[in-house]
Amino acid sequence: MRSLKKRLRIHLFNLSDLLLTLTFKKMQYPSLNALLIQVATWFISLAFLASFSIEIELIELVFCQGVFAAIASYFLRMAVWWFFIHLFFAPAIFIALTFNLPPLGYLTAFVLFILIYGSIHRTQVPLYPSSKAVADVITTLFPKNKAFSLIDLGSGGGKLLTSLSTLNLNGNFYGVEAAILPFLASRVRGLFSQSNCSFSWGNFWQYNLSSYDIVYAYLSPAPMNKLWKKALQEMRPGSILISNSFIVPDVPPTESIAINDFNNSVLYIWKI
Repeated sequence: MRSLKKRLRIHLFNLSDLLLTLTFKKMQYPSLNALLIQVATWFISLAFLASFSIEIELIELVFCQGVFAAIASYFLRMAVWWFFIHLFFAPAIFIALTFNLPPLGYLTAFVLFILIYGSIHRTQVPLYPSSKAVADVITTLFPKNKAFSLIDLGSGGGKLLTSLSTLNLNGNFYGVEAAILPFLASRVRGLFSQSNCSFSWGNFWQYNLSSYDIVYAYLSPAPMNKLWKKALQEMRPGSILISNSFIVPDVPPTESIAINDFNNSVLYIWKI
């Protein structure tokens, strides 16, 4: 029996190692990373608990998996919110099923998800907040002695633009956000910011980019080709496109700047 347990533990660890290796290779796809981490850490948890006990309780397995998944997301340098998603994902499902939560609870969770993330299934653009370090670096790219305009495509809660507008009074800053709750948060934040900062609710694909000197986007790998085509068609010569963390396939950036923040962000810059 002990030999069987040892072989099983080795196989489980080998399988989880394979899955985590695939995760390293797919780091530009956060949703796929999350799925691989979830699957791998179930095997890690089984192997870990099997080292201490023949019989494994489901509650032990669930909470152990949550801890291992959160730790994996941290060491794989995923965005900080993924740590908490991984930590509570399996335990939340376990608690919901164990205590037989009413259907209204699931409906409420679904509605909140839609309000926060919008039509992520269609846009393939999750909510990625930009760090203060990103704002500090972007500021160094602005012209110092003349007016300019910047649009943030998918401005979230508006923290980046309100920070930039405070530091750069010669600029005009515009944010477009499709998800309702982040947009409302940005409007509230905008009430207490400089008058050179404004936010709109809508689909940024419907906005013409020809009026802006700088276009900033923190999207996902999926729409980058489409964004590049839109930039070439609409942005005027001399303007710049800045993408946080995601490149345009087969289009080398004019410049790239690595940033020491919680996401290990990289700003990719193309001069049109």
